[in-house]
Amino acid sequence: MGSVAQHAAEWLRGRDTDRRDLDTLREAIRLGDESGSSIRAETVFAELRDAIARRRAQG
Repeated sequence: MGSVAQHAAEWLRGRDTDRRDLDTLREAIRLGDESGSSIRAETVFAELRDAIARRRAQG
């Protein structure tokens, strides 16, 4: 069994990790908001499928 201090230190490390994860998520959301309008996934995948088909057709 660990001491109370060891458990407290472990708990604090977990909170620090959670805080960093939350900060990373917030930054990703902010960058996404600032990047401009979105493109529908269906459009992106359709363009990828077309590009792949053209490459395959070329040889």
